[in-house]
Parts: sequence; C-alpha cells; structure tokens
Amino acid sequence: MLWLLGAISLMVVLVIVLSWVGLQRILLQQLHALMRHINAIAKGDLTQSIDVQGRNEMSQLATGLHHMQRSLLIR
Repeated sequence: MLWLLGAISLMVVLVIVLSWVGLQRILLQQLHALMRHINAIAKGDLTQSIDVQGRNEMSQLATGLHHMQRSLLIR
C-alpha cells in the first residue's frame, strides 16, 4: 500500500514538472521575447523584426505589437 502511495506521489510530481516546463516554453519564452521588443521600441529602436507564430493570446499580443511598430514607422 505504501509503495502505491509513493508511485502516485511520484507521478503527481512528474506531471507538475512537465506542466511547468510546458507552460514556460509556451508562455514565458514568448512573453520575454515580446518584452525585449517592447523595451527596444521604448528606446526608439523600431528596426527589430517581430515574429508572430500561432493563434494563442501571446500571438495576438505579438500581432498588436507588430501593428504598433509599423504605425510608428509610418509616422
């Protein structure tokens, strides 16, 4: 019985670790890249290319940032 509890605990920890790695890859890396672009735009650098991939919320944010950058370049 004790080994079953240990096995279940190990599986729960494994799922938590895999979820964290997945979330970090999907959300946090994209967010950090967007923050670098926002900081560059704030410093007046409008030359950096903003890569938009996917259809999630981060991609929508990147698309909005890209449109903002293009409208600033036109002015």
